[in-house]
Amino acid sequence: MRGLCLAALVIFCNGCVTGYQPTSAINNNGFSEIQLSKNSWEVQYAGNAGTTQKRRRDFVMLRAAELTLDAGFDYFTLVVSHGHDIASAYATRLDHSVTPPVGLWQKAGWVKPVPRNIVMGYREPPNGIESYPAADVAAAIKERYRLSP
Repeated sequence: MRGLCLAALVIFCNGCVTGYQPTSAINNNGFSEIQLSKNSWEVQYAGNAGTTQKRRRDFVMLRAAELTLDAGFDYFTLVVSHGHDIASAYATRLDHSVTPPVGLWQKAGWVKPVPRNIVMGYREPPNGIESYPAADVAAAIKERYRLSP
């Protein structure tokens, strides 16, 4: 009985935070991307109410780094559209209406919006633009969340 309770607790806690995985037809939580050109992508990461802004930001950065390396580039820049942060303070209802969060909005069926994050890959660090070394970013985030290298 004790083992069964422990297994149920582990399953329950694992369901609280979205892991690093692609979205799918049956699970809208995780990362997704659309390739816009040879060296640019729109990257999104959607989590549930238990997913922190830091985790969202980290997983967008990790996916950006992976796409950059997979395309043969070493550096990337990240532009967040419409002046939003990677995880906004506003809430989007499941029916897609938008409103500022009030009270216990996370427990009332609200999810955080997923703004557009445009990633550009480069072979060399671009001048005058904040860029990130893709291999270093990927390694650091994978270590932080204990993901396989």
